[in-house]
Amino acid sequence: MQTQPPTQPAAHVASGSPITPEYVEALQKLEKPEVLSLAAFFSSKMTLGPDPESAKLMAQTEMHHESCRLEGYKENLKHQDLEGGRKHEYRKKKLNHETFLLTSVLLGALAGAGVGLYLTIVDKPVGSNILIASIATIVYVISGKTPFHRKEE
Repeated sequence: MQTQPPTQPAAHVASGSPITPEYVEALQKLEKPEVLSLAAFFSSKMTLGPDPESAKLMAQTEMHHESCRLEGYKENLKHQDLEGGRKHEYRKKKLNHETFLLTSVLLGALAGAGVGLYLTIVDKPVGSNILIASIATIVYVISGKTPFHRKEE
């Protein structure tokens, strides 16, 4: 004589669970309680991913991590802009200084050429040397081979 298993109330099914009521009814029709308990245990573990509270915490952690990275990136860009501005000011100041030096050397060489030409006209022997040195300086400055135009290392 076969005994009927006692009817049990339908098991509670969690929302969002892959377990359907038909699955629970099929498990209750089984005659072995060991199989029923194993099926119930593994069914409760068949969810995909973490529980909602853990998922929320993980998402908040990820959002915090990404927002920190974004803030770091913004600060890095701001620092690069400031550094670029400082470098620009330095280069501009250096260029102005070099331009002033070249202009003053060129004006001095032109004045020397004028003095050398005058001294050559009035028959002073030193005038030709001054004229040659001044013209050589003018050519040297115009050609761009000045000590002010050293290559940056």
